[in-house]
Amino acid sequence: MPASDVSIEQTYRDAIDAMSPAERVARGQALFNWGRECVARQIAAEHRAGGGGQSLDPQVLKLLVGRRMYAGEPQICAWIDRLVADVSR
Repeated sequence: MPASDVSIEQTYRDAIDAMSPAERVARGQALFNWGRECVARQIAAEHRAGGGGQSLDPQVLKLLVGRRMYAGEPQICAWIDRLVADVSR
């Protein structure tokens, strides 16, 4: 690893170590929200590209984001699919 990569990593670790527990939780929540927003944009773009025409219902989009984030959990996906079907009626 080049020396510059080590110093960047160490700078990051030092910044995280200096955070209070509340700041660490807030940072984790901000990163989670950022990731969720990225997934939502991707799903909305896929919907438009697939000829979806109108935008997705916000509640459906929220559920589809959850479904993608929990794609490895079949029981959760089945539950979300039922919720999507209920909203879509």
